[in-house]
Amino acid sequence: MRKKRRKYIKIGLPILMIYLFLMLVFIGYHLVYAKKIIPGVQVRGLVLGGKTTEEAKSILEKSLTFPKEVEIKIGDAASTQIASSDIEFQFLVDETVTEAFNIGRKTNWINSIRIKATGLVSLLNVDPVYSYNADLLQSKVLGIKKDLFKQVSEPAFIYINDVLNIVPGSQGSSFDEEKLKNDIISHLVHNDTSFIKVDVKVVETILTLQDLDILKPKMQPIISKDYIFEYEGNSWPITKEELLKIVIPEKVNDQMVLKVDNNYLSSRLNEIAKEIDRNPSGQVLEVENGKAVQFVPSTDGLKLQINETLEKAIADIFNDETKFNLIVQVTKAPESDNKYNIEQILGEGKSKFKGSAESRMYNIELASSRVNGILVAPGDEFSFNESIGKIDKTTGYTTAWIINKGRTVLGDGGGVCQVSTTVFRAALAAGLPITERNAHSYRVSYYEQDSPPGIDATIYSPSVDLRFKNDTPGYILVTSEFNKEETSLIYRIYGKNDGRTVKMTEPVVTSRTAPPAPIYEDDSTLPKGKTVQVEYAIYGASVSFERTVERDGKVLSQDKFRSNYRACGAVYKIGTK
Repeated sequence: MRKKRRKYIKIGLPILMIYLFLMLVFIGYHLVYAKKIIPGVQVRGLVLGGKTTEEAKSILEKSLTFPKEVEIKIGDAASTQIASSDIEFQFLVDETVTEAFNIGRKTNWINSIRIKATGLVSLLNVDPVYSYNADLLQSKVLGIKKDLFKQVSEPAFIYINDVLNIVPGSQGSSFDEEKLKNDIISHLVHNDTSFIKVDVKVVETILTLQDLDILKPKMQPIISKDYIFEYEGNSWPITKEELLKIVIPEKVNDQMVLKVDNNYLSSRLNEIAKEIDRNPSGQVLEVENGKAVQFVPSTDGLKLQINETLEKAIADIFNDETKFNLIVQVTKAPESDNKYNIEQILGEGKSKFKGSAESRMYNIELASSRVNGILVAPGDEFSFNESIGKIDKTTGYTTAWIINKGRTVLGDGGGVCQVSTTVFRAALAAGLPITERNAHSYRVSYYEQDSPPGIDATIYSPSVDLRFKNDTPGYILVTSEFNKEETSLIYRIYGKNDGRTVKMTEPVVTSRTAPPAPIYEDDSTLPKGKTVQVEYAIYGASVSFERTVERDGKVLSQDKFRSNYRACGAVYKIGTK
């Protein structure tokens, strides 16, 4: 027994000593680097391991440089430049230091030990954290496409001097837009001063002259007629040029057919809708010293039913009908005109949208024109979704960037949340009870151009809405003022002032969250070996502010508005095709 004990002691003692040594090293390591970046961490070749966050910040500010512009070469000929300021590219030094400090910390203990051990023998690279305006980048790339690339031209019908002819098409050229955007950002982030080479692709026509020859006998009787939209004595003729854009040739299963271009016809109907549509509303005609001194009482609302009119017109064109009656819905306004009590501006909300693409500004203007002149009776609730109606191509909206399921994607109506955000700010200033408000899933730069974070409101019909109640003695009137030149939007809420005052605290950022690790997703639509970045890293934050509404020294309501913006990691698509 004694021999066995001695044997165990002889074996166990060294193991215990090794264990104690490792524990001392482990504890010592964490004591030394408790407030320092762990060894091995570097940002673009600048070693930050062993530095405090303040020391690391100083190193990055002094030594990390970024190119002022990126040169782009198109094929073997043309070239152009994009300046970093053109897309509002910014190096985020504080966020980069935080990212470096969190290496080996924001993970489970197994990964933490592995990362820290790796840092002792090799380098741990951290990319600079940055921000840029995705809309401006998209606009710049589309500008390159428009200026330096030839659009493919399909053979088409043309009507001149009462004769239907066919004009030949021509080849076009194109390029990989996503790759160019990724290359631009990569060159800026990594201080790459070499030019970006854009490969030019030839784009062939889909149709041929022979294809249109087949359809010419069918197109002739259609083009020979005069078509017109009508509603209550008003008419909107369809020109021959418009008709050739509405009725178009298409190849289906190797067969040539004539079809109606729903998008173009819908666009034409939306132009007509601008002349017809109106909300049941009143209108402030003159304001003096913040008071409505001239007010027109209610008018019935009119709404052109785009889908119903579209379906009927499609059938009528191919049934030899030439007059299309527009289908319009009439909405009755409040009957009484002597109880409005609309006298003063109760609240005003403003927002800026500098840097928005044309498509986004178009949607903002359209949406603000529809949420305008809205009357809300005493005790009733304003609903943004009910006021604006359907938001898609059929109601005139175009494609722009939207947030959908936590991702930034192209979708119909991108920019409408600029309108809901501005209405929310007006309702806050007016001291009206906010019955439903939802913050965006992550921070959006447009809403912080002239405002602190946390004062935004997203909508997504029909489930996500902005609502507030009219608890004043009379009607309230919601009006908009859109200014494209100044990239500004103003909402005013008129009504009768009942003596209430509004106090709002400055929004406070209570926490900030670093973006998670990048996500890599297989994509069978991309060629194998190709990688495309579809989402960029964004820091999260928790923001809150308070509002107190008082009258005659008595508190009517106290609200605390919270916004939890989640951090978003970069997302990459990996080709598997």
